Amino acid sequence: MKRDRFSPIRSAFRSIRLAREVPILLGLLFATVFLVSACDSNGGMDESGDTTPPQVVRAEAPTATEIVIVFNEALDPASVTADAFTVSNGVGTPARADYLDAARSVTLSLRTPMQNGTYSVTVSGVRDAAGNAMPPSQMNVTYPSGTLPGADAAVGAVYPNAADSRIILVNRAGTRFAYWTPSNGSFSNSQPVQNLENRALPIADVGAAMSTRDDEETYFFSTDGETFTVYERESSEFDEPDAFGEDDGDFGDSDIEDVGAGTHVSSSQLVLFNQNGTRYGVWNYSTEEWQGTFNFPADFFGGGAPISAVGAIVFLDEENAYYLFDRDGTQYAIFSGNWSNAFPVTELGDGSLSFN
Repeated sequence: MKRDRFSPIRSAFRSIRLAREVPILLGLLFATVFLVSACDSNGGMDESGDTTPPQVVRAEAPTATEIVIVFNEALDPASVTADAFTVSNGVGTPARADYLDAARSVTLSLRTPMQNGTYSVTVSGVRDAAGNAMPPSQMNVTYPSGTLPGADAAVGAVYPNAADSRIILVNRAGTRFAYWTPSNGSFSNSQPVQNLENRALPIADVGAAMSTRDDEETYFFSTDGETFTVYERESSEFDEPDAFGEDDGDFGDSDIEDVGAGTHVSSSQLVLFNQNGTRYGVWNYSTEEWQGTFNFPADFFGGGAPISAVGAIVFLDEENAYYLFDRDGTQYAIFSGNWSNAFPVTELGDGSLSFN
């Protein structure tokens, strides 16, 4: 019989002061109310229909003159034109934009071939089949695709170190980690991920990590997002790995498939993002139930996040702010009642982050 892992967490959380959480929760509550108002009592959309704009799931460059962008839903073919897309670094507007409905994908045929490197693609005005227009959005794509920046060099998981005020950053490949000290912006040398918590992890690679509000436990999710383990600080031991999102698992049956980022948002709630960083679910400690699944960035903290897909997230108590890292792990933005601009991860503090 499984131990009720959440009971001690709930008890500890009841003593946490909620005053600092109110501004942060307003945006989340706004998103929750919006979703509930759009759904009937059976959880389906009401007669007003779909009101959510399309979102990008991923983008890749199979050749130097092609970019393929995959969306989370079917598009209105009439809205998919070359003028709706712009590629950075002098590539400009593509010659053609071909939509494939079966794959929910758009293939851009470029006038100017890409050189090796990372490019920003801007999308504006694309509509879904219900007529919802996508706001101007940006995503990164790297050519060749095999050199995606996220694997070894970019941030993939972030969480507070319970022993002191440092923050732990894990690379997106889940193989190495480094300490960041926000007060002076310094970074430590990186170490193999097996050294996390000074002992061997019972999962191969870390794809997401989050500490509970009281820092008594840290959750580690595998890079495929299918399993997780919990580090118990009182006993200094890891729990046996468990499956995520199964009916009989600790997180039950979730609409979030393969968690890729997570954090607490209140004394009784966790937010878990999917691997693509485009959807997130809210898990309630008190009821041990999912409270809904929402779109990122449209619904997160009232919308307006300056990154297109979140790949890691952490709450810093001393700043009363959330740090969100994009899916490529190269940029971050801060939410503290409102959104900051997006900044390069290399400019965190005065240090220089390296996972070498």
